[in-house]
Amino acid sequence: MKLSVLASACAAASFLLNAGCEQSSSEPAESAAPTAAEESMTDISMFGMPEIVELGTVDINGTILVVTMTGSVAAGDGLSLELTHTDGPKPDTMQAWFGTESGDGSRKDTGHSHGEELPIVWHAYAECPPDMTDDMQLWITLTYEDGSEGTTELSIH
Repeated sequence: MKLSVLASACAAASFLLNAGCEQSSSEPAESAAPTAAEESMTDISMFGMPEIVELGTVDINGTILVVTMTGSVAAGDGLSLELTHTDGPKPDTMQAWFGTESGDGSRKDTGHSHGEELPIVWHAYAECPPDMTDDMQLWITLTYEDGSEGTTELSIH
């Protein structure tokens, strides 16, 4: 008896919840403006996570990379880099660093990649030197199977 009363109550609740829904499944849903609660859920900084900054798209020897980072550009801080390879030849290795082109005084990081088919995502870490100057940049070097290399810089100040 108790089970049939519970089943009837669930069926009634389901009917009431769906009673106002006149939209068929073949019609696209109207997009409503997000509520304040929904907007705050998309702000990852509220969880103590750093903001993702899009640095732009670079072309290194025909390899197209979309570069993003998290972290702050400040002496001694670190930058987590994500480079999405969207077109062109696949490099064998990727290095990144923050500093001068020569890399003197900088920690160069050899990145790692995920996947064999485009888009391929590379990850690297660049540490800002303790004695930063305004002319320092983010540098990315790609090395290919034939030994050729290509380097580019991004201003991220």
